[in-house]
Amino acid sequence: MEEDENRVRLWPLRFSRKQMNAYLDKQMNDKDNLTLSPVEKYRKYGKFPFKMILHFILVIIITTQALLIHSTFTRYRRSTSNTFDQVFTPHHYTEDGLITTRDFLTVLNQTVLKYYDFPTKSIEEYGLLYQGEVINPVDMSIDYFSLKSGGDGIIDQFKSQDVYHLDLNSIDGDSVGPFNTSNTKDVISYLEKLTCSFQYKNTAYTIVGKVSYIWNIDVVFDFATHGGKVFIRTESVPQIDPSMESSENDIVIFKIVNGLLFSIAAILLVLGLKRIVLNIILLGRAKQKFNQLDYDSLTRSPYQTWAEIPINIKLKFINLWNLSNVVGNIGIVLATAITLGKSPGISSTEYYRIFIGIGSFISSINMIKYLTYNEKLYTLILTIEKSLSRSARFILSCFPIIFGYVLCGVSLFSEYSEEFSDLSATCETLFALLNGDDIHATFENVESRYPYPVIAKLYLYSFITLFVVAILNIFIFVIESAYLSAKEVLKNKKKKYKTKEEVQEKKYFDFYSLIELIYPKKDKTPLLVDIDHVVGSGGSSINSDVLDINSNVSYTNSSLSSSSSSSSLSPHARNRYRNEFEDLLERMNRFNSKYSNVLNNDLNNNHNNNNNNNNNNNNNSNNNSNNNNNNNNNNNNNNNKYTL
Repeated sequence: MEEDENRVRLWPLRFSRKQMNAYLDKQMNDKDNLTLSPVEKYRKYGKFPFKMILHFILVIIITTQALLIHSTFTRYRRSTSNTFDQVFTPHHYTEDGLITTRDFLTVLNQTVLKYYDFPTKSIEEYGLLYQGEVINPVDMSIDYFSLKSGGDGIIDQFKSQDVYHLDLNSIDGDSVGPFNTSNTKDVISYLEKLTCSFQYKNTAYTIVGKVSYIWNIDVVFDFATHGGKVFIRTESVPQIDPSMESSENDIVIFKIVNGLLFSIAAILLVLGLKRIVLNIILLGRAKQKFNQLDYDSLTRSPYQTWAEIPINIKLKFINLWNLSNVVGNIGIVLATAITLGKSPGISSTEYYRIFIGIGSFISSINMIKYLTYNEKLYTLILTIEKSLSRSARFILSCFPIIFGYVLCGVSLFSEYSEEFSDLSATCETLFALLNGDDIHATFENVESRYPYPVIAKLYLYSFITLFVVAILNIFIFVIESAYLSAKEVLKNKKKKYKTKEEVQEKKYFDFYSLIELIYPKKDKTPLLVDIDHVVGSGGSSINSDVLDINSNVSYTNSSLSSSSSSSSLSPHARNRYRNEFEDLLERMNRFNSKYSNVLNNDLNNNHNNNNNNNNNNNNNSNNNSNNNNNNNNNNNNNNNKYTL
């Protein structure tokens, strides 16, 4: 149990905390790990940007898939669907719909006749499917509501369905299936939907190969809205012909692209999860270092405890780019796993399209994170980031106003205009007016049909004046202020802590301020030897440092002279020589610092000794003068005594 608690679980990898910490210590310090770009890490530590290169390759492969695979077979499927729509949907009935039972029966008969007749007249070769030697008929399914009155007079409603098989022998001008001249009107009044289903075979020829398809076609007669109209639409869905051999419908390039996407996305997913775990460890280290700061360091921060630091600053350690990258790679892995071993460009399910679309979208957006290290390129993204919260608050404050216009438009004009028929249509119309689209057409449509044109004009003029003239310009000002704020952030990011008052303000304290506080820059000339020891040693330490510097200078010169014969150096050699030279400069700086300190101490000692000698001489002269005075006094006293 203790072993499990001391380990970090990350499927399919398992790392101990000790191994993670050792890995971080071996690679680079925590500050560089959090702030340097992949290119900067490569230049400073020689760490190859493997994940960044894989990310670029992934985007290139997804782009290749979109250009090659989807543009090839998607165009074919879209064109074929449009062909079936033109053939089986009578376009003179598309907008206004069918009104009479005669029109309905005529179109229904024509649908069955066109099914048998179209393959013989079409430019493309379409084949009918057979059951033995008999052509598959048209399957007509009927969904209808059957109404009956209960014992208490309440209308009971239940749904049922019937299926009919129609061929050339089962239709004529007056009757089709259950519809005949006597009961057609009664049956139609209960209908919800009628669908005619049939299939065609077709082969797609492209630059990457050929594929055999079976097209499932549904001609739908929609009675759900009622109101005396029947609307028609044609739906067509392709599938791979299962009767053909798999090798004939197998295109190798599709499988290669799909396999590459799966492999690279899986690798990036594992690396992304690993990076998140490493960032969590770095967050824990940063917390420990912050709690160990002294009083002088905490005065530079507006937050005195770790708990006071905002969550948005702490989340910078985890890096939301890594989380979004994991989500995008999960989408690509799921999409490619669905079609693994197949050709996704030939038959793509809706699940595949959804997952690959989300994954490719996030993977492409995540390339912005490599621009975050360049301040000029990152201005736009930082502007969007700064404007999100402000724009959300502004939109939230405007929502009651625009929703009031939506409700008013539906209440006033839903009976007279399709543009205000429901909430969704009204929102679309008002959004178009907000962007300056269809203003004249909307005015004309509403004024010509609404019985009170003055109210219609007042409604439209007030909306356009309020939103286009006032609210839209305020929204532009919000974006502009976010841009100025982003420029201010980038400007403050460059400069150091100039004044204590500036640092104390929370608006200036961000993730990079916290990093500078926790990981301050080291002194260029650190004193690694105790000064008292240097002075007491009488300069022996300095002599040893001079010998070390001379040996390093001779070694560096010999290394550079030996390498000068070659025209170029490898990156590792350049890094090694650069590190040796930096170490040499650091030793020389330390030597100069210690030597200057020793000289200062010697001068101070000499000055003190001179002062002591002068004081001693003065004391001796004073003592001698005092002794002479005493002797003179004694002689005078003796003379006086003899005189007496």
